[in-house]
This record gives sequence, C-alpha cells and structure tokens, in this order.
Amino acid sequence: MTVMPNQPVHLLLVAPCAPPKSGPEAMQVGRFLSALNPEIRVTLVTTPTVQGWEQEDSSLAIHRSGLNVIILSLPVHRLTHRVLCNHRLAAWHMPDSDFWLPWFVDQVIERLDGVPDAIYSRSVPFSAALLAQRLKRRLGCPWM
Repeated sequence: MTVMPNQPVHLLLVAPCAPPKSGPEAMQVGRFLSALNPEIRVTLVTTPTVQGWEQEDSSLAIHRSGLNVIILSLPVHRLTHRVLCNHRLAAWHMPDSDFWLPWFVDQVIERLDGVPDAIYSRSVPFSAALLAQRLKRRLGCPWM
C-alpha cells in the first residue's frame, strides 16, 4: 500500500450489516470502526434496514469524522425487495439473500471519493465478499 506523505489512509469497508442496524454483525462493525485510528478515512458500503428481525437503533449510530457512507439498495419498491429476499426463493439466494450486492460494483466506484488504499469486507453476508472481490479487481487495491 503506497501512502503519500500527509495523506490520510483511505479504507473502503464493505459491511452491509452496519450500525445503526442492531444485529450482532452490525455491532461488530461498530466496534471495528471505533477501534480504528481516527485519522483513517473510511468509506462504508452498507444496505438500508429492511423490515424484519433486524431493527435500527439510533444509539448505535456511528459518529466518526471522515466517514462517507454509500447505501446500496435495489431500485425497486421495499415490498419487492422483501419478496426477492424471502426464504421461499432460496434457490436464487446464492450465496445469501443479498445476492444482488455484487451487481452494484459500478455504483460504488462512481460514488467513491478517490481510489481507496485498501478494501476490507466483513464475513456476513457472503455477498459482501463477492462485492469486495469485484471492487479489488476493478480498482487494483488490496482486499482483506
């Protein structure tokens, strides 16, 4: 990773389950972000909360300077999103119900503020890893 002098490190974090969502994975992402050096610029790629067991909790919101949030969502009505992600359509869910995430590589790249120094993806959902892998190929930066 090449960092220019006096340039803050830019990390692209792919974490669909991130605060203010209240699930255990979102809480881990919140802990990770709070443990990072405050000088590191972070671009967070996440998804909106869809009605279900995982609710939003405003007390979990991330308060960090230099944080840019990219929210990816299907360009369809919220109810259609719930239908597509329904367990009855599990055959489409490869590798999981967020199977549509890797389709948004171009949208993430368009909304980035410069090329990141590194990409980090969380293990849940696995579609986040597929998105991060495609971003690595397109941007040519390391992926963890």
